[in-house]
Amino acid sequence: MKGPLKVFISYSHNDSDRPLLEKLLKQIAPLKHNKLIEIWEDSLIAPSYEWNDEIMKQLNHADIVVMLVSSDYIASEFVNNEEVPLAMKRCEEGHCRIVPVLLRSCMHDVPPYARYEYLPKEPVNQRLLPVDQWDKTDKALEVVARRLHELCKIMTGEPNADEERERANGYGLNTDSGKQALREVAGKLAITEEMSSVHLVNCNRQEVRDRFAQGFDERKKRGDKNHYYFLSACPRQMPPSVGERMIYELLGELIEEKPDTVFRQTDESNNDRIIIEKLPVGYNLEESQKQFKRTCARLFKWGKDISIEEGISAGKMPLPNYKYAILPFHIHKSAWKPFVPDYFRWIMEQFDRRTCGPGVLFFFVMFHENLHRNPDRESEAIIRSVDELCESYFENRDPGCISKGHLYPLHPVSEEDVDMWLMDLGEMKMVRRSPVIEALVSQLPKDEKEQYRNEKTFNMDRVELFQEVVFEIYNK
Repeated sequence: MKGPLKVFISYSHNDSDRPLLEKLLKQIAPLKHNKLIEIWEDSLIAPSYEWNDEIMKQLNHADIVVMLVSSDYIASEFVNNEEVPLAMKRCEEGHCRIVPVLLRSCMHDVPPYARYEYLPKEPVNQRLLPVDQWDKTDKALEVVARRLHELCKIMTGEPNADEERERANGYGLNTDSGKQALREVAGKLAITEEMSSVHLVNCNRQEVRDRFAQGFDERKKRGDKNHYYFLSACPRQMPPSVGERMIYELLGELIEEKPDTVFRQTDESNNDRIIIEKLPVGYNLEESQKQFKRTCARLFKWGKDISIEEGISAGKMPLPNYKYAILPFHIHKSAWKPFVPDYFRWIMEQFDRRTCGPGVLFFFVMFHENLHRNPDRESEAIIRSVDELCESYFENRDPGCISKGHLYPLHPVSEEDVDMWLMDLGEMKMVRRSPVIEALVSQLPKDEKEQYRNEKTFNMDRVELFQEVVFEIYNK
């Protein structure tokens, strides 16, 4: 298929969605100027044309259908009775692609087009976030525009930047061809253990896991209500997954037997993995506190007039029937400000006022590029400030505790750990494990192949892609 591709934008006529459409049109204007796409939305209907017929005509010729989803969009009878059925039919027949964009929070996972990947997703953790909830609306719509650009290149036969890089270095696990190459050898594994969500997050990280578990047990024995953990690492080593794995290992049995007693947010579209919220950081401490209160109000469904002190009481945070509440947040080094340690301390003080209610597990994940290799001065200063915070907080509460709450850095995963992961699944024959690891190495880009040759290690983000492939095979 050659361009320009015809892009049909389906949206609801209301005061909230139309302004976001206008901003999206500006973001994708470069695609139009470069003759990659032709854009059509219903304001382009000429006065002499019949409105309904012209919409159906344009939809019938569209190569890409962008659906701007909101509560108004979902409630629209015309959208649901006319546009969506035709778009779905043409997509299923291979005549067009559907790209749903979540403008505002709503029951977006219920409509039939929910089977397609929603945009926009946050760059760091790939969590879907409605456009109106991003710090900057333009940034969210830029993510949408760039993904549309990638889709255009795929549909016109031009590889996108990731594919070009992977082709230069050998297909990678983020391409269909790379995944298929691994599936062929992974499908021969004799896995006897039942795979669950815990098998998607990290390999072993034995030292970190032991420090987590021992600290948790010591605080639990003392009757501590709150547990605070800080994880600092390079995004490529997947620090959120360390916290997620510890949640599964420490509370997995309780979650499995009595899931309603553990408060957590999960992503149904991603194997029910735990959602990690972006820590709200404003321009100063007071504004950050206000934003954190709003985040808690959204998570726990507080009324807008409830103070944070009242909201964190046993009756509101969360409901008393929960035994544990899991509150994971992430913050990138670029968002760090001098008052953030005081912000952390304020959060801890608010929750420590509780005398009853569920136990709360906080995980503050802090991203620093290349922390395990060559940390810069800014990262070193942030690390010191978090260490000082933990030392001052735990000094009287946790004397002698093996885990003071700050865990860093996370190093790449050894080949031995990946092999042990396969053995833990029940595959005891090296003759079947070795080809899988060789296939994994063959999918690495050039720099990571060099890392493997020198260190016999893999970055954790690559290992998790590998784990997802194996998980898909054995959970069909």
